[in-house]
Amino acid sequence: MLLRYRYGFGEPWYEPDLPWHADVVGISEEPDSTLVVKDMLVDVMVSEDGNRYKVIDLDQLVDAAGRGKVTHGECFQALRALQTWLQMLHGFGVEKDFPPRSLPQGG
Repeated sequence: MLLRYRYGFGEPWYEPDLPWHADVVGISEEPDSTLVVKDMLVDVMVSEDGNRYKVIDLDQLVDAAGRGKVTHGECFQALRALQTWLQMLHGFGVEKDFPPRSLPQGG
């Protein structure tokens, strides 16, 4: 799963031509119904219209899996989530929803 948000000026990684940032996260539910969100380290920076993007930090995911901080199953799930989201971004097999209609639009 990916959380999508638009970040702004002042962030150290801000690139004006790629103002959207998406984090790949894993979400699980504890027995008491508490939701746990785990950052899977992979990020995508995206242009305002969704036509350009940059995938970053795949090396961090691989390094974390190598150190046992992320299971191989979690690594596979993160890559599958990334692929599914990129398919949505391009409208391959699913409706394109970018910028996300579920988020407020505008500056």
